[in-house]
Amino acid sequence: MNGACCRRGRAVASATWCRVAGLARLVVWSLAAAVLPPAALAQTATPWDAARTVPRSQLVAALTEQRALGYRLDAIANAVRLQSGVFLRLAAEEDKSTAPQALRIRHADWMAAYAEVTGIAPAATPSWVQVPFHHHEDILIDGRTARVIDLATTPQPPQRAMTVTAGWPMTPGAPTSYTYEDRSTDPAIETTRAQVNGYHLLDYGDALVLDGIHGVGGRATSGLLGIVFDLLGHAHAVQTRFAVAADGTQVSRTTARKGLTLTRAVAIAPDGKVAATLPADRPDLADIDARLARITVQLDYRPVARMPPPVE
Repeated sequence: MNGACCRRGRAVASATWCRVAGLARLVVWSLAAAVLPPAALAQTATPWDAARTVPRSQLVAALTEQRALGYRLDAIANAVRLQSGVFLRLAAEEDKSTAPQALRIRHADWMAAYAEVTGIAPAATPSWVQVPFHHHEDILIDGRTARVIDLATTPQPPQRAMTVTAGWPMTPGAPTSYTYEDRSTDPAIETTRAQVNGYHLLDYGDALVLDGIHGVGGRATSGLLGIVFDLLGHAHAVQTRFAVAADGTQVSRTTARKGLTLTRAVAIAPDGKVAATLPADRPDLADIDARLARITVQLDYRPVARMPPPVE
């Protein structure tokens, strides 16, 4: 009995020390980002430095896999589905390596791969692809679940938990945020992104959840959804849950907050058209929405260093 207690004590102490160490690293990186000039920050070790850059060919393969699913890759309403699918594919491939790492997707490689797979010239890509590219916005993903959540305190963890961070370097004159409107789908969508933004991507097998969204705001600017979000103003997304029906229709259940909290389920057709309410003649979509609502997300996330990529 005493031996078991000692082992439990050592395990608790070890877990506590890991959390303390993670918090310490987070404090160091956060202080560095706050007080160091860009030149000095570039010489400070960050999570971006330890990540492996994803080759362009690997991005092309992952995007090609999504194209085969038959939905429009240029519609902003499908952007979350597209990126989530690509990120999960990359993480699954990284699992096969002897020492899995975090992965960095460079903006130039993403643009080139996207243009190659869609056949759209870079200058003609939709604004949700083009604007981040012009801001040199890179993406850092870490799909090593044990580094994202504390598995010891999570009785029913998702199949995979991933941290996604996006941002652009703190160069002279670089903006701290940007806003753009994308009219590639109906309704048109206005989006604002901070210099550091991201979320946790959770894979529950038959559904995906984007949790803890930070640095991202937006609203529909046309149609019924535009009227709905006018009540909130420029709301900040908090969480998105989505799953795909057999015919490729996506049910997306998003919670946004600005003073009050609004949760709305919409149907997104493969061509990117958004229905502000779930069609009454689609009980299968209502079933998906009910399943999404039942997902319980109670996770102990590990500390994340939220900072932009270093100046190179």
